[in-house]
Amino acid sequence: MGMKAAPTIVRNTVIQPTGNGNLFTLDRANGKVIHVANLHQGGYGPQNGVALGKTFFIGTNSGYLQAIPLQKLGVDD
Repeated sequence: MGMKAAPTIVRNTVIQPTGNGNLFTLDRANGKVIHVANLHQGGYGPQNGVALGKTFFIGTNSGYLQAIPLQKLGVDD
């Protein structure tokens, strides 16, 4: 699975992109997996994501820029 990108902290969650294209959303307090997403557009890393407003932005190794609503990643408002 390989962690190549830095995690992004959003309120009480951590979003961790992986080299195989999964985006793990973890509970910041206990590390429990809240949600796993894969948009099937390539893996992540070494590029890092950023959360702005209610959207998570990250580039893929396939050359796509993804703008993913935080709610789709399991991040509550």
